[in-house]
Amino acid sequence: MNPAARSQSRSSGKPNSRLTKITCRVRPARARTTDRPAARNRLPEILAVGEAVEPVAGCRLLGIHLIPPPAPPDRNAPDLTERERAALADLDERSRTDSGCSAEHSTRPQTIGYSLTDSPPGLCAWIAEKLWAWTDHPGDLSQVLTADQVLDNISLYWLAGSGASSARLYWESITGVTEWFTTATRDVVTVPAGCSIFPKETPRPSRRWARQRFENIVCRSEPDRGGHFAGWEQPGLFTDEVRAVARATTAQAGPSSGSWPTCPR
Repeated sequence: MNPAARSQSRSSGKPNSRLTKITCRVRPARARTTDRPAARNRLPEILAVGEAVEPVAGCRLLGIHLIPPPAPPDRNAPDLTERERAALADLDERSRTDSGCSAEHSTRPQTIGYSLTDSPPGLCAWIAEKLWAWTDHPGDLSQVLTADQVLDNISLYWLAGSGASSARLYWESITGVTEWFTTATRDVVTVPAGCSIFPKETPRPSRRWARQRFENIVCRSEPDRGGHFAGWEQPGLFTDEVRAVARATTAQAGPSSGSWPTCPR
């Protein structure tokens, strides 16, 4: 069976805004992991689809590291800061000119899936364009990611035949994830949280926006380099962020006082 067709056959029905299908697959695995005694000292890194799952299991955890925090902006605030205005402008520009990949994945993953599993040049173009657009580089991607690193990444998708299934993940989850970043907050997370806001990431929720959902933010940092793939682009800097958040969450007791300390290094 064609890998794309195989991906399609794994589940049926239409996705909904509450992430029914993705949580049915991912959340039980997460829950089984966090139910173990050792997991109570666990500090998960929350990025990509992780935002859709981790807060549910957060009460069993030492803390969470949000990259970035999934929280909606307050567009109507009368006192928007310069950074908040810039974050909103980048978010609007991303939606207007750079959301085609997400739109295709979330509405017709099977259509693009045949190309991603049948054409190496097609797969390469689809991934490399996003690496170029979402990585923090001065106009030369090779200054951040080498050609071998990029080809290794693309090869993993090709050799595993996972182009279609990776697109399908958007179909199953993107509505809910987008909702958390764009609409009113309906739930609150009290687990100690650290936030890393990389300069070329979109979105970049401000401190007060993040606090709408995450009440117990024990540290927040804005590194000077890094984009959507920060852990890959700047592994040393990313590791420093993880360690700083771990120190802050282990030292924190009780709700945040609102002082918004910088993550210690």
